[in-house]
Formats: sequence, structure tokens, C-alpha cells
Amino acid sequence: MKKLFLSIIAIASVATTTNAQMRFGGELGLNMANVSESPAPSPSPTMAIGARVGVIAEFGITDAIFIQPGVMFSMMGFKVDPITAHLNYIHIPINIVYKLDAGPGKIFFGLTPFLSYGVSASLSGLPSGASGTIEFGSNAGQVKPLDFGAGINVGYELEMGLFFRAGYDYSLANSSNVSGVTDHNTCIHIGAGYFFGGK
Repeated sequence: MKKLFLSIIAIASVATTTNAQMRFGGELGLNMANVSESPAPSPSPTMAIGARVGVIAEFGITDAIFIQPGVMFSMMGFKVDPITAHLNYIHIPINIVYKLDAGPGKIFFGLTPFLSYGVSASLSGLPSGASGTIEFGSNAGQVKPLDFGAGINVGYELEMGLFFRAGYDYSLANSSNVSGVTDHNTCIHIGAGYFFGGK
């Protein structure tokens, strides 16, 4: 994964020097997050809803292939009724998309390697009188803060710069510190954004 990110950064550096057009914008979306755990727990966790918001850039490799790096605040987690675990990350996606003309804009699709780092965690929905915490760290019972993985995304962009995106991310990192247990973050996300300057 580290080599992949270094390769993408190298490509981005070349693209920046060879392509004069570079755009910046913002993106706001909704996360439907969960955790995939092995051995499977009982009861099984369900989706937790959170937000993702951040800034994004775009520059072209060719007339059809674009790299869109971003920095986002991403609310992840999972739910085991009635308790919801909230895991908040600084999320760095690198969308690599292919665009095709479609009507008044372009349809796009591609891959998204990502790197995330946990910055805060909490529990909500605890029964009256109950106590409990969740936090990032390296001890048993804590969640490893460093996360990385890959995803897919698809969307549509209007000529004015407004775009809509949906995607799925899967963590390749094990976030559990418990021996014999593996936890992988998963996330379905939808959102909208805007690139200033249009096309």
C-alpha cells in the first residue's frame, strides 16, 4: 500500500507539471459505515450513519483520466443495538477516475486507494446507568488509529463543476488490537461536490 501511494504521488507530480489545468473544490456526503469482524460476533454489528466533508483537487493525466486527491473529515463506526460506536478519521482518498461524455456532462468511475487516521471516538446509546468508552490506541480494547484500503466510486459531473458521487470503501488494515480478532472498516458513501472554475 505504501508503494502504491508513492507511485500515485509520483504520477501526480508529473501530471501537475504537464497539465496546466488544475481545479479545487469541496465535497459533502453521507457515510453508511460498518465493521467486518472475524470471528463473526453475535449479535452482528449494523450500519452507523455519519458525515464526510472536505476539500478536493483534480488534475488530468489524459483527456479522460483524472486524479482527485482529497482531505476529509469522515465519521465512521458501527452499531450494536442500542449502542453506536462513533469513529472519526482524517481521511485521504485518491480517486483515480475515467470520464465519458454523457448528455450535458460526464459520467465517471474509478478506483480509490485511501489512507485514514483516527482522531476521536465515542459511544452513544448506552442504557441508563451503564458506562463504557471507546478510543484509539495500541492497547487491547482500543482501536488502531491507522487505516488504509481501497474502494470504487462512480458519479456524474455537470459542465458547471457540480458533481455527484457514490462509492464503497473497504479497509485492508486490521483495526483490532485483540489477538485472533480482525476488524475491517467498510463504508458505503454518497455525496455531492463542486469544482470551482467549471471545466
